Amino acid sequence: MVRWALVGEERQGTTSDFPQAEPVAGTAGTAAVVVVRVSEVVSSSYKHIVLQEHDVVYKCRKRGHPGDIGSFERGTAHRRSEDADGNAECHTFLDALRSITLIDCGRQAITDDAITISHTDLLVKYASGNSTGILTLPRGQVIELLISCVSRCVADLLRTTEIHGIIGAGGSGGTSLISAVMRTAAPIGLPKLIVSTVASGNTGPVVGKCGITLMYSVVDIAGTNRLLHEVLGNAAGAMFGMAFTYQHRLDERRARSAQENRREEKTRVGIPMFGVTTPCVDHVRKHLEDNYSVEVYVFHATGHGGKAMERLVGEGRLDAILDITTTEICDLIAGGTMSCETSRLEMTLKRGIPNIISVGSHGYGQLWSGRYSAIAS
Repeated sequence: MVRWALVGEERQGTTSDFPQAEPVAGTAGTAAVVVVRVSEVVSSSYKHIVLQEHDVVYKCRKRGHPGDIGSFERGTAHRRSEDADGNAECHTFLDALRSITLIDCGRQAITDDAITISHTDLLVKYASGNSTGILTLPRGQVIELLISCVSRCVADLLRTTEIHGIIGAGGSGGTSLISAVMRTAAPIGLPKLIVSTVASGNTGPVVGKCGITLMYSVVDIAGTNRLLHEVLGNAAGAMFGMAFTYQHRLDERRARSAQENRREEKTRVGIPMFGVTTPCVDHVRKHLEDNYSVEVYVFHATGHGGKAMERLVGEGRLDAILDITTTEICDLIAGGTMSCETSRLEMTLKRGIPNIISVGSHGYGQLWSGRYSAIAS
């Protein structure tokens, strides 16, 4: 059984670059979360995958017999799918759809037979305090609240249900909303995919440290056309491939769990690395793996490498750190392009795990920003 969640949204306006991680007022509107359960056994049921854009709902549906290929269809949230038009081929994985839980998490509530958890239910359960009058707040505050609600909802789903991926589609506002949910609620390793109109430029604020895959939509996610259907079909196929692989990996892990519990688990050691520190890190890694029961995780010290390493420390997935390459701190202080967060080095202290710190590649990172004078000063 494979399950994946989908987040889509309605947004107004675009920018030439990704927005910051924080929600931006006036850039996002209606949104939807869908939990999809997939089985290798073909089902004859009629199911939907919803990508919300303004009042448009893209619906993937499976035909009545296993030989058919699913298709994307266009319709409004208030119109039944039988009235939809604009068919385009989707991947055969739709033959395996079993059931879907749709959560309406938009700025404005919509009505559709496919919705399982209504907008009202979402706010009542996950909004702190009285949810009355929430939608009368300024747009930015509403979006910030919805990000919190959706993140808590997805976190609950992850605790109570085995989900194997998250996918979303949108413009600048939707990308901000979707990525915030992925960064907040989804663990590293869980497949995460965003089809975005702004999948270019500085993607750091979107991808962050949680491993999000980005796909450029080519055309704006507004209305419907053959090219958009092809892009969304590719995204659906890519997500199913990742989700299926993730689910298969979990099954294998469970099958081996009894044997692994009887064996000594390896100590997990994280080491950041840059080009100039590669010989040192390679030597240390080989020595540890050859002489001790150690599994080494090497992180490229590009700013996000250090962030990802510290997030894994926070999740309890690393047991020790050899902080050989701390060039990200140099970039933070001197204004380089590969800087870390101001909380760098703090997570190991909070978790109480061993951490050996060196000064590898200090100053070298300034070359990436072209600020040669900063090195001398």
